[in-house]
Amino acid sequence: MFALSKIVHWFLDPVHLLLAIFLVGTLIRLLNQGIYARTGQVFQVGVLAAVLALFFLPLGSRMLEPLENRFPPFRLQSEAGRLDGVIVLGGALDLRASMDSAALIQVGSASDRMLTAIEVLTQTDVNLYLTGGDGALTDRVEIGEAALVAEWLGQQGFDSDRIRVESQSRNTAEHPEALLAAFPELDSGLYGVVTSAFHMPRAVGVFDKAGVSVVPIPVDYRSNRRRGIVFGQGIAEWERFALAAREWGGLFFYYVLGRTDHVFPSPTTQQ
Repeated sequence: MFALSKIVHWFLDPVHLLLAIFLVGTLIRLLNQGIYARTGQVFQVGVLAAVLALFFLPLGSRMLEPLENRFPPFRLQSEAGRLDGVIVLGGALDLRASMDSAALIQVGSASDRMLTAIEVLTQTDVNLYLTGGDGALTDRVEIGEAALVAEWLGQQGFDSDRIRVESQSRNTAEHPEALLAAFPELDSGLYGVVTSAFHMPRAVGVFDKAGVSVVPIPVDYRSNRRRGIVFGQGIAEWERFALAAREWGGLFFYYVLGRTDHVFPSPTTQQ
């Protein structure tokens, strides 16, 4: 099932999808003449139009906004008192760059998760649960992300007794099960869950399905709030569209497979 999820995510990337459509159009033009060849040309022109639209229109941001706004912001310093712990999902590190670097860790685009982990240790008294191993399908590394982050936090002088580590899970679906196996106390109480805002609905869905009561702590907002044609944001907007396409696809995929009880989890669907 893990391998299948990786394959689906690959096809949900718009780069791969548009390239496949363009290649189909090229083959149609090469193998046919007349009206059939023009059909292939329509495919090619359609792909080029889609690329231009994704570069100059904030389509990715508009697709991310419903995901990011699904759960309200959480003020950790003022609201942590009602929590029994905080779970930070993996994804903050570039794991392979960390393995190849002289430095212990190399953060990626979701570094806000790491900053929130530090905030938990400095601004609250609750325990920190780090979850996530290596999500790669091939060429996996021996040490998981959560273990690497815990080691780095210890080197910075943080209290290692407050840090709980689960580094076997490979994706969002596996986090709750692996955490419950390692830390049975998560079966009761209320826990904050930290992940990127666009990823929060799927994360909440799998934890609710597993019976872990969580309070969303969304971070790492990516959408651009500007409207209309956007210049100088082409690559960033393309990346936002790719994120949104994979996340919406992941929500549907998880619901169909029974990993969540709702196709688009929200505060009203939580336990």
